Amino acid sequence: MAGFQCKIPEQMDKDGQIRHVDRLCSKLRNELKGQDGDLVVLPELSAMTYSRDCFDKLHEFAEDESGPIFSKFSELARELGMWIVYGHASIQESGYAISQYVIRSDGDLEGRYDKIHIAQFDSSFEREYFEEGREPLSFQVKDIKIGLMICYDIRFPQFAERYNYDHEVDLILHPVAFYRDETFPSWHHFVITRALENQLYLLSLNQAGDGFGESLFSYPWLDSKSQAIYMNNDEQIRIYDVHKETVAYYRNHYPIREDNRFRK
Repeated sequence: MAGFQCKIPEQMDKDGQIRHVDRLCSKLRNELKGQDGDLVVLPELSAMTYSRDCFDKLHEFAEDESGPIFSKFSELARELGMWIVYGHASIQESGYAISQYVIRSDGDLEGRYDKIHIAQFDSSFEREYFEEGREPLSFQVKDIKIGLMICYDIRFPQFAERYNYDHEVDLILHPVAFYRDETFPSWHHFVITRALENQLYLLSLNQAGDGFGESLFSYPWLDSKSQAIYMNNDEQIRIYDVHKETVAYYRNHYPIREDNRFRK
C-alpha cells in the first residue's frame, strides 16, 4: 500500500485544479509504475484546496464519477494496475459532501464514502457547505478488508468499532486535512488508540506542508518490535505492508474482541 502525503495549492481555480491533479497523477505514475503494489491512498479533499474560497465555488469544483478528476484517477488506476482512493467534493441530490472515491485497478468505481461527521470548529467550517454522509463503506483488496473514515470521524470510537465487529476489517484508511490548530496535538493519540483497541492497521494520511504533515501508520499492536510510523511535513510517497495473518495473530494472542462484555 502506498500513502501519498501530497502538497495542495493554497488557492486554485478550476484550471488550477486540473493542473494540480495532473501533477499528482504524474508523480504517482513516475514513482509507482512497474512496482508490485495493490493500493494508493491520497488525503481528504486531495483534489482541491480546503478553503472558504474554494468551498464558495463548489458548483465549479465538485463532481461525480462522470467528471474529469475521476477520469484522470481512473486512467491512472488502470495504468498502474492498482486501486486508488482519493478525496474530493461530491455532488449530492441536495448539496455536496466531502467524499473518498474508491477506484478498482480496472478503473471502475468500487464505491464512495461520504464523510459522516462534519467538523465546525477552529480551522474547520464544513457544516456551512457540506451534508453529512449516512453509511460506512468497506471493500476488499485481495485478502485485506478495508474500511474508510475521514478526519473528524476518528473521534467517535463507535465508528471504528463498527468497522471492527460488523465489517471485520483488517485496515482502516483515514484521509485527513489536519491543520495545525488546537485539534492537531490530539490527532495522533486518537489514531493509535483506535488501531490498538480494535487490533487493526490504521493509516491516517494528511496533506503535506508546514501547516499540515505528520501522517502516521499504526500496526494492530505496538511493542518493542512494532512502532507507529510517522512522516515529516514534506510531500512524499511511503510504502506500507499489511498482512491479514498479523491481524489474526494479535487478535488470537490478545483476545480483546472475545473479552469485550459490551459486545456480547
